[in-house]
Amino acid sequence: MRHFLVTLPFLIAQLVVSAHAADCKVDRVEVDPFTSEKTVHTQKRMLTERVTGFVGRVWGGNASEVLMRAISEGEKRYIAIEIRALKTYSTPPTDEDLRAALNVKKGARLLVLMDDDSVVKLYADRDYRARATYDVDTDGDYGVEAGITVLYPLDEESAEALVSREAMVVRVEVESGRMDLGGREGSINFGTNSKSKLFFKDALLCLQQDHSVEST
Repeated sequence: MRHFLVTLPFLIAQLVVSAHAADCKVDRVEVDPFTSEKTVHTQKRMLTERVTGFVGRVWGGNASEVLMRAISEGEKRYIAIEIRALKTYSTPPTDEDLRAALNVKKGARLLVLMDDDSVVKLYADRDYRARATYDVDTDGDYGVEAGITVLYPLDEESAEALVSREAMVVRVEVESGRMDLGGREGSINFGTNSKSKLFFKDALLCLQQDHSVEST
């Protein structure tokens, strides 16, 4: 009995790791030949998949998709958020409209509300500007589309918080100029579903596994 009590926590921990290992999908593993520093990218996961109402859409009615992945570069870790935004207009956008369509400033926040009502706050590592394009549909309306991927560095405290709890609501602070692709609130806001609430946890646990270059 004494031996069982000592090993039970270890067995439970192993079962948890094994369960999340099944969701560990790596997109890329690279090793720098000069420094031997390893870079690992987990596969993208769609945070806004199969949701309804305002969830998965920019407040204000613009269509929006948000994807995430985790990245490690040596000892550094990041959450990467990719935003794909689309909105239709009756008049053609100007060059300035396209330049300002969707941007994220250095220090802009990624806020994640966890299931215990705590909030994990991450900050963009630099300025990001989206590539915005447009085309004309059969009704003569102008569809503007913009995409951007932002890196948010992780420290030990924020990584531990994302791994230990489930994510319930996510807010991405953006700037979108006159085009209003980021919503009038200056942020993209959405809730998670039964699958996507685990994506932050799964991605970070995936980084902890031993990935060889051959595994890609």
